[in-house]
Amino acid sequence: MWQQVPQRDPFPRADAVTVAGCADCSELIALRSAARKILDASTATDCNIRIRLHSEEHGRKAQA
Repeated sequence: MWQQVPQRDPFPRADAVTVAGCADCSELIALRSAARKILDASTATDCNIRIRLHSEEHGRKAQA
């Protein structure tokens, strides 16, 4: 019987950086942790992307 072997990214990105005290960042961190706990790599990756996009908002707020 043939079985597909999962592929691993040879150059995985580090977790996205969050801002302490930000409710949105905290919510995304919790969701990412829950996804990893059930081995849902797709949702964990989506959370990292959303955190990175959200962190750009923090940068814009700091510049204003």
